[in-house]
Amino acid sequence: MKFYQELIAYQLGWTEYTAKKEGLLGGGWYAHVFDRHPGSEITEQDILICLRILQRENISKCLCVSVAAFSENAKIFIKNLDGYHFDLMDKNRILQYADNAGWLPEEEVILAKISDAIAQKKLTMDKIKTEIFGGSKFKSYIVTAVVMAGLSILLKFQPFFMSMAALCGILAVMTYYYHPPKRA
Repeated sequence: MKFYQELIAYQLGWTEYTAKKEGLLGGGWYAHVFDRHPGSEITEQDILICLRILQRENISKCLCVSVAAFSENAKIFIKNLDGYHFDLMDKNRILQYADNAGWLPEEEVILAKISDAIAQKKLTMDKIKTEIFGGSKFKSYIVTAVVMAGLSILLKFQPFFMSMAALCGILAVMTYYYHPPKRA
């Protein structure tokens, strides 16, 4: 919230403002921060809530700050409001301020986090590969494939058991490929 307070004070040229439950008031403006996921939208209902606050506080200017996109209906609703001025601050303006004010991390930190995430993914995939294709699994897959093939002959769910036998056979071949038996 400290970031948003600095952003709004900078944007509106405020030196003094009052923090309300819904947002910030000062200098004839009301500023509302929509704390939403970037994948969601700010709707006309959200704008109506801001309008009610403007009417209650007897002011006519509102700054709406959001990393979520403003819906087309919300923008149309704002244009049709007579006597009220709404300024919409989207994620691009927010990021531009954050960059200028030094709130964003350095490029090296970002690259380090990305490389750590890639290393963790690779480690996870290696763990999965080791777990599925471990050297001790070869015999288990072969035995399971034989049992499933035998069950397909004895029971009426033949396609299911044959497909499971084929899957176990494929897993056995892949296990043999990744961990061939050691020769004495």
